Amino acid sequence: METVKVEYSDFYLEAIKEIKAAHEALVARKFQEAYEHCINAQVEIKLMGGAIKTWIPVEEQSE
Repeated sequence: METVKVEYSDFYLEAIKEIKAAHEALVARKFQEAYEHCINAQVEIKLMGGAIKTWIPVEEQSE
């Protein structure tokens, strides 16, 4: 099994993009779209927390 280090800043930047998109959708009164962007931001933040705590293992596929 190989391990790959993931930079948490990548998740942070993606979360910021989603939050900005959610804000734009709210201004345009597109509530479903805003909700989806908020969910995406939440996922990125959770992934960021995981990346800070540990390295993410990548399993080698052998056939």
